[in-house]
Amino acid sequence: MARERTRSRPTPTNETPAQRRARFPKMEQLAAEAKKEYGTDVVVSATAMPGLMHVETGVFMLDLATLGGLPEGQGTMLFGWEHTGKTTKAMRVAAAAQRKHPDKMVAYIDTECKFDKVWATTHGVDLDALYYIQPESGEQAVNMVQGVMETGECSMVI
Repeated sequence: MARERTRSRPTPTNETPAQRRARFPKMEQLAAEAKKEYGTDVVVSATAMPGLMHVETGVFMLDLATLGGLPEGQGTMLFGWEHTGKTTKAMRVAAAAQRKHPDKMVAYIDTECKFDKVWATTHGVDLDALYYIQPESGEQAVNMVQGVMETGECSMVI
């Protein structure tokens, strides 16, 4: 004979968020202690969190696999064999970022000295809204990425 699954606490469908939180006093106490010790932004309601923003790649299956495109504000690495479309994909995503955020710039850090502005414009990149950075070393490239990101004026760093 199969056992019926029972819930320890029935969930009323018409309760307010405050009423719902009142049903979990230990969690509320833990959250209050964490806010006091670590700051008010440590524990917040999940409904107060903004959704993750994405820049579309232009490839349906890649956008589907990444749940909407490349995530904004996070690092994404494109890697693979030579002549597999990494630069083309980067140019198309840069163009999409420029369309999505016309008030911001896109920074292109070229460590291989192979940037082709004709190829970039072919894929929709606005060269007037693109900073081209050609570092002399890996350390300089990392420092430039950090500096560009700290300005808050670039929507994407490639």
